[in-house]
Amino acid sequence: MAAPQTPKPRSAQFNELYRRLCGEVDAPTLVVLLYSALDRGRLEAIYNHAAPREGARAQMLGKEELVGAVGGWFFASLDVAHAVVRDLDRVCLKERHIVASLPDGKIAERLQGYQALDFRRERARLTWALLRDDRSEAQRLAGELIQELVDSMRTSAPASGPAGAEDDARVQALKQRLDAYESQVNEARGQLQGLEGRVAQLERERAELMVAVGRKENALRAEERLRREAEAAAQRAERRLRELEEQRAAGDPGAIQRLTEERDRLAHKLRHLEKKGRAALDLEALRAENEQLQQRLADLEQQAQVARGEHQSLLQTLVVRDRATQERLTRLRDALKTARRMALTSDEEALPRPPRREERVGLFVDAANAGASALRACGRQFDFGSVLDLVGERERAVAIAYVVDNGQPGFEKFAHALREMGYTVKVKRPSQRPDGTVKADWDMALAMDVIEARHRVDSVLIVSGDGDFVPLVRRLKRWRKRVEVAAFEHAIHPELRRTADAFWPLDINATT
Repeated sequence: MAAPQTPKPRSAQFNELYRRLCGEVDAPTLVVLLYSALDRGRLEAIYNHAAPREGARAQMLGKEELVGAVGGWFFASLDVAHAVVRDLDRVCLKERHIVASLPDGKIAERLQGYQALDFRRERARLTWALLRDDRSEAQRLAGELIQELVDSMRTSAPASGPAGAEDDARVQALKQRLDAYESQVNEARGQLQGLEGRVAQLERERAELMVAVGRKENALRAEERLRREAEAAAQRAERRLRELEEQRAAGDPGAIQRLTEERDRLAHKLRHLEKKGRAALDLEALRAENEQLQQRLADLEQQAQVARGEHQSLLQTLVVRDRATQERLTRLRDALKTARRMALTSDEEALPRPPRREERVGLFVDAANAGASALRACGRQFDFGSVLDLVGERERAVAIAYVVDNGQPGFEKFAHALREMGYTVKVKRPSQRPDGTVKADWDMALAMDVIEARHRVDSVLIVSGDGDFVPLVRRLKRWRKRVEVAAFEHAIHPELRRTADAFWPLDINATT
């Protein structure tokens, strides 16, 4: 079964989907989904499309502020909601196909082995894929994952004793702030909808007045035309009467009789034209009524402008509140993470695992990181053979080198030399982002290979000083794997060094 396509904007299918999402996802949950699943480029595109001209530019805002603004507009604008649903459907296409392919009654069982759930972005994308699935089991599982996303700080490793109680208190305080923020958003949303309804009513009244003014102006133009025609006919009749009077004075009695009859006929016609002329005098009354309508129209336009100003002021206030709330949430999260990291670090450093000769070792070398560190430390090339000596007498079960091909001459010779040493070489070419920057890191691929190989090794040796590997090291230690890190002293992240079971400092002997 294929994943459903994104409905067209303002279609009945999209309106139904929007009502269902608003019932299942509240503002804090949507903020977590957007922050985890969408990158900054997509958020900036949505923000630039929806933000008012006088609003702040997307490039001047942090990602938290972008997420807060887009999350608030999602519940107030169908156009923003469609853009958010469209972009989430695009970035979660793989996960949506996975969920759609799972049979009924087996979704939760199959997803237990989905290893990408260990990472927040993949978990958020899978949550969106489950939300987009119409089956009740998928909806139930989406609710559980949503709860895990919002409370992700609880699920990292429960602390015990006073530290755990303090963390629970901070988490409770954070939840109360989230509830207060959601209440403010709902109140502002109600005021916003009221103002939008008032603006729409004023616009309808303005349109009706414009139609009435148009009809009056058409009537005025018609009456003016009739008046001019009546005046012209009266002038012609007066000229004809003068001519007839002149002819009567110079004519015979029969001609005078005929002229008299024609005069009476013309006089009757003149009276008829004068009656029309008097009707044309009503033009003044019509003009006065038209001026009143114009004044009423100006008053309505002024009221509409005031309502628009209130609407814009309320929207800006909502954005400022959202920004302040996001900053407070970020500070609370950082404080909780620091407390839990200190608790975990103290536990892990208290129970280091010594190496054993019979251990199977998995060696994973971030070649770009190690090479750049060697050039900065010694101005020389990194010696990949010296890293193999760190395994010692233990069994080397896996040895992978992650290298980047920048198109420089001699790369194939370099890769061949690594293979001769016993490495499995994985090569990546740099990719260019839409903003012109270049990306060629191996962090995600290295982490996935370590997770995949964890059943074949007892110890993991990572040659990199990148602090992004701290969550991976902690997860491996919870799986009861010994973790060693090798890096240059100037390039090792302090948290990575504290978390590992052993640290191998590299020096000039690791360069050639």
